[in-house]
Amino acid sequence: MLLKQVYRPMNLPAMEKTLCILDRLMTSVGLWRLGCTIDPQAACIAYNAFQNESVH
Repeated sequence: MLLKQVYRPMNLPAMEKTLCILDRLMTSVGLWRLGCTIDPQAACIAYNAFQNESVH
């Protein structure tokens, strides 16, 4: 999913470097897959989940 959001150069060495950087990013920070409705309460629930997760 994340790869769809990343610029992918046509040049092979640049693509390899991009994928290496992406791999480092994915292993060093927490990633979330978020899906919700347009209901404002959904934003509050997601926010609270992020806040509770960062405490652990």
